[in-house]
Amino acid sequence: MHRVLATVVLVWGVVAASRAAVGALGADYWHPVTTLDYLSIWTYSAALGLTALIAWVTGWLARARRHAAVAGAIAGAGFAFAGMANGLEDGLGISSFGMAYVIAILTGGIGQIALAVILRSAGERLLAGLAGLLLVPFFLLASWLGVLVVAPAAWAAWRLWAQRASAAVVGDAPVPA
Repeated sequence: MHRVLATVVLVWGVVAASRAAVGALGADYWHPVTTLDYLSIWTYSAALGLTALIAWVTGWLARARRHAAVAGAIAGAGFAFAGMANGLEDGLGISSFGMAYVIAILTGGIGQIALAVILRSAGERLLAGLAGLLLVPFFLLASWLGVLVVAPAAWAAWRLWAQRASAAVVGDAPVPA
């Protein structure tokens, strides 16, 4: 499952970097007309969907299983619904999903913050760092600064995968995060 998480984080990084690049090129997601405008909407929705999956898997993998799993499920549900609401509102022009997007993105963000705090208090530093890093790009996806967050997130995913893979070789001993 750690390999799945690392792979999804790397795919998320590509999508988030693409969204940041599209946003930096001046895409207008409020009133989409061009292909670039629609690309900005759908890459953002895809990034939200991948964030939902990452939140769920991260909560499931944690040693503080019950609390982290609940926080991961809440964050995942919020981000998944926000991705769908964003696509429906901006991508398809159904403006009634605007408020649903706001509620969902706030739910996902609060759930993600709770997940990071729970993981950190349980000593899961790497997973907590990953959970925290995933929040930052949503503030920066409209600029090239969003790309700068992808590198640490990808590094954290690779390190998590490498630690868990080496633990499996040694005999599946628990590896401190």
